[in-house]
Amino acid sequence: MPNAIGELPTTGTPLTPLCVSPLPKIKVYNGGERQVTPDDIARFESKIALEGECWAWTGTRSANGYGKFSFRDTKISAHRFAYIVTRDGIPDGLVVDHLCRNRACSNPAHLEAVTQEENVRRGDAAQAGRPQAARREADAVIRSLYGRLA
Repeated sequence: MPNAIGELPTTGTPLTPLCVSPLPKIKVYNGGERQVTPDDIARFESKIALEGECWAWTGTRSANGYGKFSFRDTKISAHRFAYIVTRDGIPDGLVVDHLCRNRACSNPAHLEAVTQEENVRRGDAAQAGRPQAARREADAVIRSLYGRLA
C-alpha cells in the first residue's frame, strides 16, 4: 500500500522514510524489471539538494532539465524513480507530472500521475506569458490560416 505523502523531512535522507515496503521492482526499457535496493535509495538521496520545498537533482540532467538516475544498467528520470519508490509504481497509461513545474525536482509531494494530455495542458498553462508559449500560439495561428508554417 502506498505511503501517505505529508510532512517531508528538511534534513537527513529525505526519501527513505517515504518508500513503500517492500521496495518495488522498476520496469526497464528491454522489457525486464530491476529490484530497487536500499543502496539504490541511498545513492539516489546523495544526488538531492534541498532547495526550499523542491528536491533539486544534482546529478546528470537531460537537455531539457530532467534529472537522470543511473539504475542497474539503465537510466530513469529521477522524478519517475522517486514516484515509483514512494507510491509502488506508475499506473499504466499515466505519466508523472511536476506540480511545482520544476523539472529538476524529485520531491514526491510535488509529483502526480496524470494522462499525457493533462501533463501537456498543465505545461502549456505554465508557459503562458513566456516567449516559447507566444511562439507556439503564433505558429498555431499561421497553421490555421495557411495550413503550414510560413
